[in-house]
Amino acid sequence: ELYGLDWGITERAVGEALPEAWRRALTRAIPAQFRNRLVTMWSAGAIDWGKTPAFCCRADLHGYIRINLKGREPLGIVEPGREFDALCDRIAAGLATFRDADTGEPIVEAVCRSDQVFPHGPYSDRLPDLIVQWRQNAAASSVAVRSPVLGVVRRTTPGRVPNGRSGNHRGEGFVIACGPGIPQGQSLAGRPHIRDLAPTVLARLGLSCAVPLSGTPIPELASPL
Repeated sequence: ELYGLDWGITERAVGEALPEAWRRALTRAIPAQFRNRLVTMWSAGAIDWGKTPAFCCRADLHGYIRINLKGREPLGIVEPGREFDALCDRIAAGLATFRDADTGEPIVEAVCRSDQVFPHGPYSDRLPDLIVQWRQNAAASSVAVRSPVLGVVRRTTPGRVPNGRSGNHRGEGFVIACGPGIPQGQSLAGRPHIRDLAPTVLARLGLSCAVPLSGTPIPELASPL
């Protein structure tokens, strides 16, 4: 009722119930030009857009939600301005109430508005409106999530991750490096960004780039060979 979403639950449940090897074989057997159409049909073909004020974008890191906004989406129903803001607040508040049904731990760390995180640009309308940051909890054994306001969402494959992955991407990573000029047993100062890796490699090789790079060389690793 909150989201007005109909995701074709039967089709998804059938897909997740298939053994991983079968699904991979089926995917390989389908011509490449039809794969995206088939995925779109399975995930969104049953949505009644006239009753869907918000929808999820496919993702494997954060959760991405777009509002079915008039003037932007082909079949938008939500008015810009006050109605848009109220729906964003309602979704964020609803997601914050969900907890693991067994452990009671929250499953959502935060829900951010993309227009409050990223500066406005020519492609801002292609971004999700809401970004859901999940808590770093192990979820493989989860059976269901429960909200005192919105009810229970049960997992179709309890105790098993349907896509076969035991983990996924996360916002922070690490780098390990060794070689001439790199201090042994030293940690990097500050918090380098992934954008700094390409400039660091170029500096290490004594090369330059023909286009400007957004990162900067990491001092501890950038000594030329």
